[in-house]
Amino acid sequence: MNRSLNNFRRFKLFAFLLLIGLLLHSCFITSLYPFYTKDLIHFEKQLIGQWSDSEGGLWKVMRYIDFNNGYFDLKKKDTVDMNEKKTEFYHLLKQFYMVEFESNNSTFSHQGIPLKDAVYFLAVPFKINHHLFLDLTPHHKGTATNSSNSPIVMTMPSNSSSHKIDTHSLAKVDMDSKNQITITWLTEEKINALLDAHKIKIKYEKTGVKGKTLLTTSSEELVEFIKKYMNSKNGDRWDSDENQKLKFQLKRR
Repeated sequence: MNRSLNNFRRFKLFAFLLLIGLLLHSCFITSLYPFYTKDLIHFEKQLIGQWSDSEGGLWKVMRYIDFNNGYFDLKKKDTVDMNEKKTEFYHLLKQFYMVEFESNNSTFSHQGIPLKDAVYFLAVPFKINHHLFLDLTPHHKGTATNSSNSPIVMTMPSNSSSHKIDTHSLAKVDMDSKNQITITWLTEEKINALLDAHKIKIKYEKTGVKGKTLLTTSSEELVEFIKKYMNSKNGDRWDSDENQKLKFQLKRR
């Protein structure tokens, strides 16, 4: 029984990692610190709802406080006994999203039982010079449903998660219409090209075997970088060909 359960957990972890790979086909730039500061947070109600992309992927954007996978329920949180710092953080959470993504290729089976996996991202909306952005961080506790839509809690094994440091990615959101939006991630290739050409000065480190670029500069400096980037000719190329694999056009369902 335990062996079967361990195999199932390994399978779920593999499915989770595979699905993230399906979602993010190309390398996006990551940062150790958020791409925003608290004064820039801007909750956009229009993003709430269910969306589909051109590849058949399903997206669900919900308020973070409405997200409940059996692990927590912030709506029931009592703020009376909180200190000032925790109360401020709680009210900030009201402006965050939880983004659930389910790929069209995300149906797996275990012992003959069809399973449908989803990956989750904590998304913080913010605005810089009238441009809307999302700061996204993977959410490690997710759920999957079997053929009868019964939830299955998926938790990354503790020995794996203890090696994991949550990083932030940056996506620009274009509100094309009431029922259509475009989400485009900023790529690592673009940042590396600017760094190699000495066009930007920003702190970073090379990590992992492949030497992936990780931005290590402060949130305040990241905000200044985004301002300058969007005001330069590079800002017009956010939707360039190299970004097409990290560009999702979503239509409301």
